[in-house]
Amino acid sequence: MRLLSMLSDMTSLTTAAQNVTETVRDTVRTTVSEAESKVVGTVRDLQAPVAEYVQKGISFAGDRLPDYPSSLPTPGELIDTQVEFVSNLLSDRYDRAKAVAAKVAPVVGVSIDEPATSTKPSTSSTSSTSSKATKGTRSTRL
Repeated sequence: MRLLSMLSDMTSLTTAAQNVTETVRDTVRTTVSEAESKVVGTVRDLQAPVAEYVQKGISFAGDRLPDYPSSLPTPGELIDTQVEFVSNLLSDRYDRAKAVAAKVAPVVGVSIDEPATSTKPSTSSTSSTSSKATKGTRSTRL
């Protein structure tokens, strides 16, 4: 009878510990997600003032600037190549982080939850003018 009581107490403690762990995990995820959303929102909110200042600069100095050299890539081409570069860099970091997590997971006693569909950005190398920034967020778990 005493043994059953001890087993029941251990089960209750285990359940309580699991609940605390899940609560902490959820709190961390929520806090990180909220911080990420604030960063994205701040960057988005700064776009309009930056565009206004650029417009003021163009209005002030536009006629004084030389013609854009035809030997240079267009601004759109520069943007496309930079977005492609950053996308490839993030994709590589994602792959490496997942590989490290897969190696560490058994040591810490967890598994990696893979999403049903890949959330990695596309790394197609068709043309630099067709690459676009991927919208949305990536959610990964250890």
